[in-house]
Amino acid sequence: MLPPKTVQLDPAESPLCEEILSRLVGLLAILISFACVDPYQPTQTELVVAHAKTAVVKLSIPGRVCTAFHIGNDIFITAAHCLDGERLLFLEDNMGGSYLAVPVIIDEKTDLATLHSKKHFTGGTLELWGQSDEKPHLGAEIISFGYPGYYGTGFIFEAGLIKGFATQDGVRLIVSNNLGYFGESGGPVVSVQSGKVVGVTDALSEQITRINSTTHLHNTISLIVAAPELLAIVERTQLEKFELEGI
Repeated sequence: MLPPKTVQLDPAESPLCEEILSRLVGLLAILISFACVDPYQPTQTELVVAHAKTAVVKLSIPGRVCTAFHIGNDIFITAAHCLDGERLLFLEDNMGGSYLAVPVIIDEKTDLATLHSKKHFTGGTLELWGQSDEKPHLGAEIISFGYPGYYGTGFIFEAGLIKGFATQDGVRLIVSNNLGYFGESGGPVVSVQSGKVVGVTDALSEQITRINSTTHLHNTISLIVAAPELLAIVERTQLEKFELEGI
């Protein structure tokens, strides 16, 4: 067997070898960086929707479907007009889990109600906007969640903007457009920026403008009960906790 030969590079060729080696190292670094970076990063809107989907439930009573959402400790918020006097409500989450719930507080003035599930809720929790949080502003991006009838009974969301603020009979409201539909009453309206609940879908005001004999412009104004009203009813619910043990 012949002994291995030692190849001696000509000094004049060394710069070329160094350049090739440098380029190979740079290419390897690029390949490693691609391998370590997640090819897709979800948007803030997608994150908000994914989280809300775990906490929003369909509320059913005979002849009506509405929406409610979990705020923790098996307590849900919905719209008072959805209860229609019923004392036992049927809740269904997005995974098909079912729960029986009873009203805790029903506030006709704000059209808000809280419910207590008789069985532990295994889904997620939505956080309410708090007094220390930045106040929602005109033009802020918001998303409503719920189970509107025109899409069957499936979970959906609608994206929109805060168009204004109003007070009706002493109740603080957020105004948006084309954000809520029948069946979404009681559902949460969430800030895209913070992911917190800034209100509850409550009512619609439909406006139809006649352009000519064959054309009409249809617009829907959504009225949303604002977060300060939610905080007040949650505080009242917490004061009633001692009664929940007997439910």
